[in-house]
Amino acid sequence: MKNDEFAGLGCLVTGAGRGIGRELALAFAAAGARVAVLDRDDSANAVVKEIRAAGGTAVPVMLDLADTAAIEPTLASLASSGFGAIDILVNNAAIVNPRAFLDTTPADLETVLRVNLHLALGGSFERDVYTSTRVSEPSP
Repeated sequence: MKNDEFAGLGCLVTGAGRGIGRELALAFAAAGARVAVLDRDDSANAVVKEIRAAGGTAVPVMLDLADTAAIEPTLASLASSGFGAIDILVNNAAIVNPRAFLDTTPADLETVLRVNLHLALGGSFERDVYTSTRVSEPSP
């Protein structure tokens, strides 16, 4: 069922290629939002296809949030694509270390902490989203 509760709003959902993120992306689209479906692999494309098939508006955003140097350029590319401002950010992405605890390296732990803790709580990702995707207000 489609409604217009979020009509005209831009929504970025991280970790939107599967699981809870996917369901949130579908729900926001069904409620009328334009959805940027962000995931680190091409699973974002499948979710975008689902949204478009249901009559919604969505774009895929391929980005591994562990690659912090790629965040700003990717968001700038989204902004220049004509998507519009991000009004809603769902910072859902998380990674689970696939290794056994004793096989976990410091680099593995750093990546998990960067994505699951620092990006979620540090404020820098939210600031990057806001500054990179704001649409200029028309002059009076």
